Amino acid sequence: MNDNQSFESVGDMQGKPGCRKILRRTISFSENCSNNFCERNYRLYVPSCEEKNLPERETLPLVFAIHCFGCTWKTMSHWIPVAEQYRFILVIPEGVGRPLSFNAPLSSCCGDAREMQVDDVGFLQGIITELSSSTFIIDDSNVNATIPKISRDLVYGMGWSNGGYMVMAAAKLFRAIAPISGFQVGDELLPSKEKPTGLFMHHADDDRNVRITGCCDDINMPQCCCSLSQNEEACISASQKFETFGNLVNGCSNGGTDDIVITHDYGDGNIVHCTSLSNCKANTTFCRHNRGGHFNKPSFDTGFTMSSSIADFFANDACTASGGQWTNEACACLSSSTTGTYCSITRQEAKEKVSSELKVNASSHAIPPDAALGSTMKVSLLLLCICTLMIAFRLYYKSRLRYTGFQKVSTGATVELRKI
Repeated sequence: MNDNQSFESVGDMQGKPGCRKILRRTISFSENCSNNFCERNYRLYVPSCEEKNLPERETLPLVFAIHCFGCTWKTMSHWIPVAEQYRFILVIPEGVGRPLSFNAPLSSCCGDAREMQVDDVGFLQGIITELSSSTFIIDDSNVNATIPKISRDLVYGMGWSNGGYMVMAAAKLFRAIAPISGFQVGDELLPSKEKPTGLFMHHADDDRNVRITGCCDDINMPQCCCSLSQNEEACISASQKFETFGNLVNGCSNGGTDDIVITHDYGDGNIVHCTSLSNCKANTTFCRHNRGGHFNKPSFDTGFTMSSSIADFFANDACTASGGQWTNEACACLSSSTTGTYCSITRQEAKEKVSSELKVNASSHAIPPDAALGSTMKVSLLLLCICTLMIAFRLYYKSRLRYTGFQKVSTGATVELRKI
């Protein structure tokens, strides 16, 4: 397998120092290549690698973001700032054909890639093999930087639509996946219980392109996009696939009383119910969106509201797997021996970071000393006025009783006024 690369810039990444470069890479499959797509392209983004007090080559998570049928790699480019924030090495594979597509085995998706039976699982595997074994140099006029190390144990996959089908079909390659609006692949492709795989699945009730029920053969309903699900032998819904994955892969107790359901309200009637199965070997969660369609309006980056939640899902898992503890959007190392893996700061540094932020937040809401003194005097004067009024009212009340010829007599839990 041969490779070459070229540089690109997107948005505010242009001219930034360190590793912040978008690489267009090509890998060639010279062996077992049975179609016209023996050379494949993908984009690679490596986050800043100039952090202080880190080994020369630290280990970072590798995250795949796979685009939809008919889309391009730029559809997923909004994950570049996400990768920078969470310190992911980001891969955006590029489909083949016209329009661009990926072949998710044992499914009806999608396009030229499916028609020509392109080995897209092998394509993803080839990228992982290349990046986890090579130490190529990211080179420009300002810096020579070696790519951080990639562990095969910290590889994650998220995909939308055709990309959702792909991460389900290639789930064995990943530690955790997040399929969005695409889920119908044969159970034979799923990992075994010997390899628990995290699942963070998303689908909308009103998706007309890939129906949440799994069927598109109702003549009274608009047909699904791209012949999806029309030739399936059985209608497998998103919920059924979720439960099957939880049972077959992660050994979950489906429908258990310990299942966790969390509701997110994003406003304007956009409600998301996320269910996490109980007693699983890996986090198994399905978020059902009551609206959103195929998350393509006006575009995927704005139509889908939980990209940061997926990033948190991956980062938290990678942190724990690296022997760290996820603390306030930072992975803290629990021991000095784990320094150099995804956890980048010590536990004490994490505590100090959180404590410092809490102090900043508290100080921003604190009352200045002079104002605090003035406030104390005002409160004291108010209490004095209240006490004076209570005493005056009591004296007036007693004198009034004596004037009218009554006295107050307590009898148990009641008070009576008796004639003198």
